Amino acid sequence: MTSNDLPSEKRDGATDPNDQNSHEQLLSELRSGYGDLVSDVTESCLPDTRTEELVTLLVEHQRQLDNRGEVERERSLELTNIVAESLAEVEDATVVSPENLPADRTLGGGEAVITPDERTEVVKILTSILFAISDTPSQ
Repeated sequence: MTSNDLPSEKRDGATDPNDQNSHEQLLSELRSGYGDLVSDVTESCLPDTRTEELVTLLVEHQRQLDNRGEVERERSLELTNIVAESLAEVEDATVVSPENLPADRTLGGGEAVITPDERTEVVKILTSILFAISDTPSQ
């Protein structure tokens, strides 16, 4: 978020109501967006432990936006790190066709398995989280 995205102050300290409305609209869209991301992550093929971490942090971001209008910078960094780790895991996963997908989603050595469509979808979701983080006011 840049200074251009924040409500402008006039010399007397007053805030332009139109700018305030656009800021509130941005916060509303972000809150809704975090809710959508929670749903997307929950429905994805990410491992349960990774899903729980992401959902917990996404809900925390949404809650902080509701309560404070911004998110603690440490929380944003934590979420960014979890997304980066998740992307690395998706990149390291073995890609197989849907008909060769094992029921337990692992190979003999415990290596994760994913289909090409699942990989594409998970990368989209994780990238969307990164964009949401970058748009979220933090302090």
